[in-house]
Amino acid sequence: MSDIAGFTELMGANEPQTMALLRADMDVLSDHITRQGGEIIKVVGDGLLALFKSAPKAVRACIDAQEELSDSPLKHRIAIHAGEVTVAGGDAYGDAVNVCARIEAITKPGTVSTSKIVVELIRSQDIPEPFRNGKLQLKGIEGPVEIFSWGNTNSFHKRNRLKLASGVVVASVVICGGFFANANWRIINHSDGSKPSPVAPNPPHIDQNSPVAMTAEEALDQAYDEVWQEKEDFDRVREEAIKAMNPQLVIDWLKTSPLGQRDRGRLELEHWSLVEQALIRGKELAGKDSGSKEILAALKNVKDPGMAIAAKAFADEFQLVK
Repeated sequence: MSDIAGFTELMGANEPQTMALLRADMDVLSDHITRQGGEIIKVVGDGLLALFKSAPKAVRACIDAQEELSDSPLKHRIAIHAGEVTVAGGDAYGDAVNVCARIEAITKPGTVSTSKIVVELIRSQDIPEPFRNGKLQLKGIEGPVEIFSWGNTNSFHKRNRLKLASGVVVASVVICGGFFANANWRIINHSDGSKPSPVAPNPPHIDQNSPVAMTAEEALDQAYDEVWQEKEDFDRVREEAIKAMNPQLVIDWLKTSPLGQRDRGRLELEHWSLVEQALIRGKELAGKDSGSKEILAALKNVKDPGMAIAAKAFADEFQLVK
């Protein structure tokens, strides 16, 4: 299941043109899904639900579809998750569906997001390495979920920013597709018979001459920029910490950042504190100049459940298998 942000407005402005854009993009999605052996279970309005028995094929379908749709006026979000589902009455049910819907809800338009379980399932396949977004606490889901993504993570333009609506496309591998667009599209028909060009002016519901409306828009832009700048700063500090094998860099940054005061930041702070505990204990056992592999090997011999959790956090960050 999926949605198009502002779909009601689009339909109200010009239903035939909106439906033409939707049908064209749905054809692209459907083609890539079936080409990789996926089964489309249902199409609901502006979204669809499909099943895959293969994680690598699901990922390839999503990446290829997103690449072909990169020039589409409708900015798609696609999310992938793996898990058991029950199919009945032309629908799919299960916790995997709910998790995938939450992942889709935080996916940036123009990209494909997935959970760590899918990344593990495709590790030996010839698939581009995904970008690691970190662990997030998803609404209604117990425990943080580590999110990865493919696509241009910096390509989210401010004017494409509308309310995010969750949807899901599911399988043994679960795929969610979302569609985003600006309102009030118009189509330019060319006299030479070439493909019509969609043009998106400013959304009709914003009065560009209204000081109040502009102030609200500017405030939203500023808030958006701050959030993504904060994320980029966190990713940078995290990379530095891993390169230097110094978790304290992340801990110090979180303690002084607004992110550290929010739920996700508190989870990250707890996680990186565990990483630091494991590092300190591991160096005590293996030597202060030990590398990550030696540290983890030494921690395996510690008969302490608490330290086992810390060792797992350490292994997660340094991409080691316990």
